[in-house]
Amino acid sequence: MRRSLMAVVALCIALLPPVAGATDTTDTEPQVYFFWSASCSFSRSALSFLQGAQSKDPKLQVRDFEVDNSLSNTLLLGKVYDKIGLPEFWVVPLIVVGHHLIIGYNDAETTGRDVLNHVAECRKTGCKDMVRDLIGEPRTYDEASAAASVKSTICTSLQRQP
Repeated sequence: MRRSLMAVVALCIALLPPVAGATDTTDTEPQVYFFWSASCSFSRSALSFLQGAQSKDPKLQVRDFEVDNSLSNTLLLGKVYDKIGLPEFWVVPLIVVGHHLIIGYNDAETTGRDVLNHVAECRKTGCKDMVRDLIGEPRTYDEASAAASVKSTICTSLQRQP
């Protein structure tokens, strides 16, 4: 599982190359998208980190999407994984900063540092926001049909190779 997760993360990074400059961005302040589950301890740790980071940096913009109690948030999580080519891989927490993906969460010193580094990079060079276009206007849908198509999410820490 550990090597599989690292392979998936590497694939995600390869599929989403960095943007050359700020010309392809819509903002210089990146949006941090945070998909999480209240029943996942790693998600709760990531949420605590992001809230603390926001209190230290008021410019930090975090949009959170709790997936346990929101069908629309869960469907959006599925759209993100579809976009990166992993339609069957529904893992939380998932943090997206521009074109950077962080799947899972360990702690502030490792995963948290990675998030803040991605934010700093996007502030400096610009990053294309890969999630913004996936967030649509609220739509009417058959909740029973939509709920039947939703997969279970998996809670995980970020796995690093030694």
